[in-house]
Amino acid sequence: MKLGPWIKKEKITLEEFGERIRRGHSTVGRYIAGLLFPGRETLRDIYVETYGEVTPNDFCDLPPFETVRRKEISEELDPVSSRA
Repeated sequence: MKLGPWIKKEKITLEEFGERIRRGHSTVGRYIAGLLFPGRETLRDIYVETYGEVTPNDFCDLPPFETVRRKEISEELDPVSSRA
């Protein structure tokens, strides 16, 4: 689950969540918008604070693994080198 929908589901503000992970609300907003990638410690804090519902992988725009084969994922991630 992405962080934005989790915060909305929990009916809390960006400021409240930011306090929980010791980050400012604007930083949390940047994580949600994809403008800033959380560091290792922050990823762990988010994972713990969301009870594992938001994982580090949720910050990467990867297709669901169950729906595509490994080769198809590679081609989507790097279409230029896959053509060789």
